[in-house]
Amino acid sequence: MSLHKRIVLDFDDTLAFTSDRDWANAKPNTELIEKCNKLYASGWIIDIFTARGSISCRSRVEASNKYGPQIEEWLKKHNVKYHALSFDKPLAAYYVDDKGILPEDFIKTDIRDLEGGLSGSDIYTDGKVVHKTARNAHEAARWFKATGTIVNTPTIHRVVGDTLTMDYIENDPDYFIHSSYKALAMIQEALDAFSNINETKFLTFDDYIARIVGHAQLANLGPFNDVIEKLAPIELSYGYCHGDFGVKNMLFNEDKLFLIDPIPNVFGCRELDIAKFIASLIINRYTPREQDLAINTLLAYNDHINKNELLTLVAAEVIRVYKYHHDKDFIIQCVNDLLGMIEEENRYVS
Repeated sequence: MSLHKRIVLDFDDTLAFTSDRDWANAKPNTELIEKCNKLYASGWIIDIFTARGSISCRSRVEASNKYGPQIEEWLKKHNVKYHALSFDKPLAAYYVDDKGILPEDFIKTDIRDLEGGLSGSDIYTDGKVVHKTARNAHEAARWFKATGTIVNTPTIHRVVGDTLTMDYIENDPDYFIHSSYKALAMIQEALDAFSNINETKFLTFDDYIARIVGHAQLANLGPFNDVIEKLAPIELSYGYCHGDFGVKNMLFNEDKLFLIDPIPNVFGCRELDIAKFIASLIINRYTPREQDLAINTLLAYNDHINKNELLTLVAAEVIRVYKYHHDKDFIIQCVNDLLGMIEEENRYVS
């Protein structure tokens, strides 16, 4: 559980409303309690901080001893789910906090998890910003900074620890289906824009092959080994790229393409970005027509790419998800289908 999936609640005048210091009969904020209990049940850490006793007690320890049992009894009576109660909050006229929110606004806020893909990253939103916790948060922030000048990306607000906070972008998940040609044109524009950034990395295509070999060895299947053999003669050089250029990392909003969730710390290039995109269509069960349209269109835009080599790279990317995918047989079938397409292409060429 990410420590950034934590909600800090005030007690007096937030969870409980008190008149004339009648603490035991404080009125519960039922809407707030219901919302926080649901978040608690979904895995959020709920901590309660109170300034009670700041005036009447000489220390926060004394305040905890005096009021702690009373508050804990009240919380139990009103079925408030929480992880910790702290008296470390001092009394103040103002609390300045970049994440502060009034109770009535918090009740209306739709806090929900977002799909985290294969990485298992912790991603959630309140409809205004997105918080993503991942080990590569700082590297991703640098990628957004470098790339945001040439393609559309969410505005990055901050990186705290391993959590990246950025703008929430509304997405039309069916855009590629009903506007395939527009989508592919925007995808190609992004690929072309990447070529305007010069970056040197010490990673090589051999490093990529080693990653795929590692995934293939987990399965030890004949078709996977066939793909590894076909990868060996391919030669690719590093080029500035997205690193995880799948359809799930593309947000389509009013005929604009926004890119999210890059993986900048791996070997990549234009050919691999294209292969990752086509593999994502296959894995996410887009129709054969949509898959073929993507393959043929992107090959036409990038006529230096050999179709058989591209299909081999696509197969390698499908192998990469075998470890994580719930339907192993489906992934095996996808690899077999791609090998069949390669053989058909060989017959056509010969």
